[in-house]
Amino acid sequence: MTKINYFHTTIVNITSLQNYFLVDSNYIIWKIKKLLIPFLDYEYSPNEIESNTKKTPFYPPNLYYPELFTPLLSFLFYIFLTTFYRMSKSYFLISPDIAISIILKNTCLIILESLIIKTMLSISNNVFIPLMDLICFSSNKFVTLSICSLFAYIKIALFLSILYSIFINVKIMRESINIKYKKENNLLLSFVYIFSDLIVLIDLI
Repeated sequence: MTKINYFHTTIVNITSLQNYFLVDSNYIIWKIKKLLIPFLDYEYSPNEIESNTKKTPFYPPNLYYPELFTPLLSFLFYIFLTTFYRMSKSYFLISPDIAISIILKNTCLIILESLIIKTMLSISNNVFIPLMDLICFSSNKFVTLSICSLFAYIKIALFLSILYSIFINVKIMRESINIKYKKENNLLLSFVYIFSDLIVLIDLI
């Protein structure tokens, strides 16, 4: 009986994970633009999804909808650009160890950051936030960090893009938690967001 319950729980978890990828292409493009320049208004035209000969438009709630598709794309793009930059510094010596180390470091960092934020919010605000939601919110940073990696060869541009990226990422992260869960972030959490961004960007400095 215990095995059946455990198996059922596992199936439910896998099914719930699929919900984090329920987005359409228009939403991904719209979200990337909003993450890069959130001060501007962009039109969003949802794709229509066919279901039993009936077409219904797909509407994700807003920018703060926890989904993994956009963060995953930007994460892979960031890994590609950062690996290329690191290889160029070593005269394009091809080594898979560079990409593997960047992937492992950033994956562990995102999980650790999400766990720290989850713990701090649980203690300070007594609120339960799913870990996967926090991972989604935290991973959004790779959209702007990918832009930083494009300026890796121009140090002044890299410095300015890092400042802009940190400002945007902290703003979006705080708003995601505030709007989604109606909970205020304290100042200490902002330092966690900033520190996490700086650790990620070490690969470009």
